[in-house]
Amino acid sequence: MLLMMLTAHATTFEILEGARPTRDLHVAVNTRKATIAKCFASTPGPAKLHVTVGADGLVTDAKYSMSAGTDPAMLQCLYSEALKLRLVPNQDSGPTTYVWMASLPSLDDPLDPEGPKPGQLWVNGSLTEQQVRTKLDQNRQQFDFCARKARTASVPVPDVVVTKFTIAADGKVTAASADGNPDLFSECVVGRVQGLTFDKPTTPTVTEVVYPIGFATP
Repeated sequence: MLLMMLTAHATTFEILEGARPTRDLHVAVNTRKATIAKCFASTPGPAKLHVTVGADGLVTDAKYSMSAGTDPAMLQCLYSEALKLRLVPNQDSGPTTYVWMASLPSLDDPLDPEGPKPGQLWVNGSLTEQQVRTKLDQNRQQFDFCARKARTASVPVPDVVVTKFTIAADGKVTAASADGNPDLFSECVVGRVQGLTFDKPTTPTVTEVVYPIGFATP
């Protein structure tokens, strides 16, 4: 039964069965949109996939539909990307099957259609969400230092800043960015993220992370 549809440009997400919101898949896809965009090198799509997700947020099954004029290489690429998606665990939801009508994503799309919320964490790769969250929580004071430093210099501190970073196979951060215009505050946050060292994953692949950090008004 179709419960809900969410549209982001030409991409749509439908629920065929299950209790998860479409927002969960929207966020997971947008977390990997830079790599998903590479699947559309020869055509902007669309392509139709069925994706089944377990309560733990891992994709348990993915299928694609072949139609006239559809590029097989694009479908195989999207199938591979679908298997790598990681949704937020939801033990109350049970398995959920989506229909993902995939099209070339816009890199300007907001990560979360409802807006970023402090404490949210999206992790795609070898490290688990708990491994990444533990390290971030242990270093929370470093981000608070950036806020104090910025306020002392009369630099505005937003309520939420969204950081994006890549963790290499050796646990070191190889790339990091923060939304908004570059200034003393955002550059400090990015520098602190780049200085973190995470656990080495069991498989030698990178981990992509999106982490909105909240800063309370003093």
